[in-house]
Amino acid sequence: MRQLSHKLHVAIVGAGPAGFYTAQQLLKVPKIHVTMFEKRLVPYGLVRYGVAPDHPEVKNVISKFEQIAKNPQFQYFGNAHLGQDFQVEQLEKAFNAVVIASGSHSERTLGIEGEEDMKNVFSAKQFVGWYNGDPDVDIDPDLESHDTAVIIGQGNVALDCARLLLSPIETLMSTDISERALTKLRDSKIKHVHVVGRRGALQASFTSKEVREMMALPNVSFNHDDSMINDIKSASTYLKSDRPKKRLMDLLLKGTNNTSTTASWNLKFLSSPISFHSENKVLKGINFTKNKLVGDSPPKMKCLPTDETYSIPCGLLIKSVGYLNTPVEGLPFDNKKCVIPNLKGRVVDIVIDIFVSNDGVYVSGWIKTGPTGVIASTMFDSQETARMIIEDLETAKPEKNGVSDLNCLNMDKWTSFEDWVRIDNVEKERASTVGSPRSKICSNEEMLNIIRHQKSQP
Repeated sequence: MRQLSHKLHVAIVGAGPAGFYTAQQLLKVPKIHVTMFEKRLVPYGLVRYGVAPDHPEVKNVISKFEQIAKNPQFQYFGNAHLGQDFQVEQLEKAFNAVVIASGSHSERTLGIEGEEDMKNVFSAKQFVGWYNGDPDVDIDPDLESHDTAVIIGQGNVALDCARLLLSPIETLMSTDISERALTKLRDSKIKHVHVVGRRGALQASFTSKEVREMMALPNVSFNHDDSMINDIKSASTYLKSDRPKKRLMDLLLKGTNNTSTTASWNLKFLSSPISFHSENKVLKGINFTKNKLVGDSPPKMKCLPTDETYSIPCGLLIKSVGYLNTPVEGLPFDNKKCVIPNLKGRVVDIVIDIFVSNDGVYVSGWIKTGPTGVIASTMFDSQETARMIIEDLETAKPEKNGVSDLNCLNMDKWTSFEDWVRIDNVEKERASTVGSPRSKICSNEEMLNIIRHQKSQP
């Protein structure tokens, strides 16, 4: 990119990995100034509220984000809500470019009668937010009335939930798990976890790392249904051409040396939930229909229901069937793909199969690609978006002044990155006496009180 002769302002909505990685790339250009808006009081999105507490190595990326926030060309506002405090149109008037990196805020459902008001039935998004201390998640799981939990879905998030339910409390005490979750898990009676998927073993989405962690759980045995062994053995020719998948299948076949009868986890394949067994809206079990796979190639096999059914008694259900993007007011939305339509991050509107560019508006992260992938893939995707912005800004006019041109509601309630540092320090100080990296504050009001109190100190 040629050297810019004037200052240009870019707004980024969303302070998760996609937002920070986009900012990192943009800030390599001396004349670009980035203003980041985050609806939460604190930054980092799924790194703080989505990554499992016992995966601290994944959270190390926060140190990189902290360095980005120290850049004099960077400005951060928390508690700033797109759609409430300001609209996309207002950002467009004040900034040379606007990036939506707000992530996925909804989740898919099972579509089963009674799902919404059944007690002790939660989405993985809720359950993960609960044990990670998300102030916006208000659930109270009952882990003492039954010894069995069912998790529907077979991705990495499903195994995160299973591992947290079966991990020794001593292991969790050394993590940044929320105190509310630690208290519940300390008294938990959950000893058996069924991880259920509608397709076969070769179509499961979890990876080898998460399976190894499950197999390594102390005093927890692993069980599986016979279909898993049959499916893997019948796909031996295909697996020769897919080494990562073969390693994963070998891990499943090897299992674990633990033979405990007091705690276990298992994988049940080719099963779709069809109804609940309950008493007065209290979950007692789940009924499933057995599926079959048709087709020749494992990646392309279709899943069809059969007439065979079975039930699993349980007292807790976690639905890990995927996150879901929702529309952003003022921007086009592809209802089929559930993304904001874009070309390499440039937002476009599709009018009778013709792409119409929304000049100056971009997307990054899951709202761009759909809710898939890990932090590393988000980084590469964000860099692509940033390159498009930098390319377009070469011809941008400088008559915009960023946040100083933004006249919107509730600006006096917005928080700064320095306010986050105040909260961060308190969390670390509180944890210093118990041997964990931080003691997460799970209340927005408590966070605001900390900010007010520390700002009032001389």
